[in-house]
Amino acid sequence: MNCLRYLLLLLVVACNTNHKPSQSLDKENDSNLVEVKGNRTLPEIGKPMPDFMLHDIKYFNKQKASLKDFRGKWLVLDFWNRYCTNCIKSFDKVDKLSKAFKEEVVIMLVGRNDGKYYQGTDKMYEQVRKRFQLDLPLAYEARLFDDFGVSSVPHIIWIDPKGVVRAITTSDDLNAKNLKAFLEGETPYFFHKANSEEEQTKKEAYDFRKPLLVDGNGGNDGDFLYRSILTGVNKKVYGSVYPSYFPPLDGNLAGFSAVNITLQNLYNAAYGDTIRPNPDIIERPNNYGKWWSRPLLEVKDSTFFKPDSKTGKGIYCYELIVPKSKASNTLYRQNIVQRDLKNYFGHEVTVETRDMPYWKIVATKEALKSLKTKGEQKGVSTDGTKMTLTNQPMAKLISIMWGLYQLGPPFIDETGIKGNIDITLEGVLTDFEDLKSTLRDNGLELVEGKRKMKVIVVRDPATK
Repeated sequence: MNCLRYLLLLLVVACNTNHKPSQSLDKENDSNLVEVKGNRTLPEIGKPMPDFMLHDIKYFNKQKASLKDFRGKWLVLDFWNRYCTNCIKSFDKVDKLSKAFKEEVVIMLVGRNDGKYYQGTDKMYEQVRKRFQLDLPLAYEARLFDDFGVSSVPHIIWIDPKGVVRAITTSDDLNAKNLKAFLEGETPYFFHKANSEEEQTKKEAYDFRKPLLVDGNGGNDGDFLYRSILTGVNKKVYGSVYPSYFPPLDGNLAGFSAVNITLQNLYNAAYGDTIRPNPDIIERPNNYGKWWSRPLLEVKDSTFFKPDSKTGKGIYCYELIVPKSKASNTLYRQNIVQRDLKNYFGHEVTVETRDMPYWKIVATKEALKSLKTKGEQKGVSTDGTKMTLTNQPMAKLISIMWGLYQLGPPFIDETGIKGNIDITLEGVLTDFEDLKSTLRDNGLELVEGKRKMKVIVVRDPATK
């Protein structure tokens, strides 16, 4: 996997129930509230939520609460941790939802503040809370992460007024539209976010080191649309596996493989460079800032480039297997992928040099001196509100900034700084204005600019 950057896209269809939710429960209906006690049970859609206890709740009218204390209202449990920048970015949105639906819905943040890696989360959250004036109920319950199979965050559990689990999702689906739908007795369509046991089951269904669809690996042998092979979405495979660039030969797979990939990303791999586009591993060569991060679409109808998780449209699997004698020829394999895409989709694709936006990092004269490392032991510490680099190159700062803003213009070092630096950035780093401000406090400035980059351009087929 040395050359592959794997991204996970949750593509599992959520289970719907025919249960009509009640917006309130009076005393006569209290007996309808379902409570589950005893051995550990993972939450399951359409079934009663396992009972639990929240201790030391903050910003709520109770310091302790169990499942039954929320009866008569919808309860949304929003699991997060300090290293999840998407979670932190969502807090402002979630706070507005909590206030807008406070009469009918309780949205409860559930975080971790335990052990070596999560200790201090409470202080970090307070900084974010003050920055955005949040008023969200919050409890730190590390045990519930294990009890409910929360292996990654954000992880949202939706529980109706009778204590029945109605959905398990990521934070993207936590919005006013879906809350209103539930309150009106409807069941919206969601991606289902898998728990730890479901993840393991689905991962075992596909081994990326073996050919896709051969010997039952991820599906049946006859599921071909095109043989090299090209198929539509594969819901038997957990998530998405594909390279962010066209890699040299890796492992035993003699060709190229991408599973559950968008058409735009497929074009990106087929026509992009053959070295890493990302600066996250600074010891390896990359073309960051030399190639634009995604293809530009100059098409009249972009429907095929908008993936629909419900129907599977716009999501594809592609695999190429070539003779061992030719597998080491990267450009040969890439040209085959390009021809297959041309044969099936028909788009005209070119690689052009264009002036594209970027963020230049410049430094004051004082910063050239003040940031120079004091030579202490090398170290990196970062979360959503604080980044400390000790005796590190500017490339490490850029790699972390890229991690926070991967889809934006690239960050290019134009400071002229030689050698390593010591720097500490404090603020809500997931907020771009805060990032710029704290960089400025350290003598570094982000300045908008344009530079020539290679760009993949996708156009409609030429008409005769």
